[in-house]
Amino acid sequence: AMDRETFGLVAAAADISHVPGGIPGREVGEEEVLNFRRGGLCKTLVELDRLEWTRERGYQAFLLRMRGMEDYPKKDLLVGIPAGGVLDSFAGGLRPGVARFR
Repeated sequence: AMDRETFGLVAAAADISHVPGGIPGREVGEEEVLNFRRGGLCKTLVELDRLEWTRERGYQAFLLRMRGMEDYPKKDLLVGIPAGGVLDSFAGGLRPGVARFR
């Protein structure tokens, strides 16, 4: 478990998980790349927390990642389906946790 202050720091780092660089002709430093990776890991932690929160409220929940969008900060999709809902057949085709789709 994570205390509230630590979670706040993780959430703040998750908000800056954008791709480093973006200025033509500018070199991207090793520290920028590391910060990008850290931010991405923090974003995944926040998404997994949201996933668990959704499951605790009775939903079948899935964290999906869109392939081909690895450098895009909004590549993750959190899908929640009410338990016993009409979409159970859809959810049956997904494995719990993180799934990757083309």
